[in-house]
Amino acid sequence: MTILIVKLGMLGDIVMASTMLAPLRARYAEAHISWLCYEWAAELVEQFAGIDEVIPIRGDMLFGGGQDRLLAESDAQRALAGRHFDLVYITYANDRYLALVKTAECGRVVRYRGAIGPLSERYEGVEYARFALENESAVLEPPQFARLRATINAVRGDMVLLAPMIGAYNRSRLRCWELKNYRTLAEKLLIKGVPVGLLGSVSETSAESAFSGLAVQSYIGKTSLRGLLELLASARALVCGDTGTMHMSFLVDTPTVALFGPTSAVRRVPPARLKCAISVGATEGLYCTPCNSDSIAGGYPNCPSNECMKRISVERVMERLNTEQHYFV
Repeated sequence: MTILIVKLGMLGDIVMASTMLAPLRARYAEAHISWLCYEWAAELVEQFAGIDEVIPIRGDMLFGGGQDRLLAESDAQRALAGRHFDLVYITYANDRYLALVKTAECGRVVRYRGAIGPLSERYEGVEYARFALENESAVLEPPQFARLRATINAVRGDMVLLAPMIGAYNRSRLRCWELKNYRTLAEKLLIKGVPVGLLGSVSETSAESAFSGLAVQSYIGKTSLRGLLELLASARALVCGDTGTMHMSFLVDTPTVALFGPTSAVRRVPPARLKCAISVGATEGLYCTPCNSDSIAGGYPNCPSNECMKRISVERVMERLNTEQHYFV
């Protein structure tokens, strides 16, 4: 039995889709499982036990059009040409992704739509597991993330990590908590004697200037994905928005305070970890969240205020760290 999973990115989506591996291995214990993904995501997929082969392709966003789309399609078709797969899981509803596997010999192609497609306001990791089972009804067991191929033997330290995403892409801007808030949070933690570290990608190095004069350790743009997992595993806590870093923290059980505005915490955070999420909604007089939708061009409406993120105060984040997570009592 040969199985191909098509999940190209993003990092958070790959982490959530890793819940497919346990049910697939339970159904097809001896299967050879391959995973098609972007080159920049391959290092993460390679960490997953249960994956026999990672097939990396160039590109960034298939829906970005232009060069990225051509690179992704041509690389995938070249890599899969003449390959046979008994079962192909395409973790997307859009027909465009079928072009990726058109040069392969596919026995059966399972699409992420219809009765086994994702249900709204359900944790996406649960839905991927249900998709792998091809089960039209609910999955009652908690989803299991992929086990890591190499154990991370890290000891929890004292450092609190902050991941101040700055909206490198326009579509992610609305998910950003203001940098001035992260700085104020860092100041409060440093006053308590808590070491602070900064996380982020190479495209977010400009965020470092917001912490000028503070004794923080920056890891922005300086870690591999494996290195990021090791940092998270050794951290006392993580504070971040709805980012790939948040999802990776779940892989290594890092205590996390996640800040949500336009996206749904219910869809993005495992049910057992929902207490870690902070969001502002109808109960506080804000009726427009969450507003992220695949039916909107770019995923988000044209919001000039970003009120949902602005209403999350530094004090509220500190309170969550102090009370619910019991870090600094």
